[in-house]
Amino acid sequence: MRTLGTNPESEKAQATYLLSVTEDPERGLLGVCFVDAATGHFTLGQCSDDPQKNCLRTLLAQLRPSEVIFDQSRGSRESYLLLRRSVQENLLSTVSDATQFWGADDAARELGKEDYFKGGEAAWPAPLREAAAMKPPLALGAYGACVGYLKRLLLDKQLVPLGSMAKWQPTDEVGSLAFTPTPKHKP
Repeated sequence: MRTLGTNPESEKAQATYLLSVTEDPERGLLGVCFVDAATGHFTLGQCSDDPQKNCLRTLLAQLRPSEVIFDQSRGSRESYLLLRRSVQENLLSTVSDATQFWGADDAARELGKEDYFKGGEAAWPAPLREAAAMKPPLALGAYGACVGYLKRLLLDKQLVPLGSMAKWQPTDEVGSLAFTPTPKHKP
């Protein structure tokens, strides 16, 4: 099954991204993961965001995701409204059920159960291990939401084991998305 955000054969010349967003509004923290289904490249990270959601606004403007999954059970109304304005209504999935939006614990358990990286947590790509070590691990939860969504579409076994992953950081001084590339994971 394919959706606009997970169609690797898109006619667009540019990447089409599936974006997953979770947050901790009380601490002002944002966790994101986005995947380009054509290449299987995941980017994940978390940061502090201000009450105006400028970090999220910038990411949305630069990334222009085709599809968004939002953790409504943890997310703020402001983020929801911003996301709703950023993508077509039928391409924003608001999820409040833990079986559909894996939190960090569920993500770690499912990654272990499926053994995508053949060797457990020690074999995870570096950005994923870093995300698991963050307190709270919002980036790992956002990654889990992407993987869970891909699993429901039967795309997880094709994309996740590739291990192509980078760490996302907020916009740098020159105004481009700041990535810390990670070499392709060797199973």
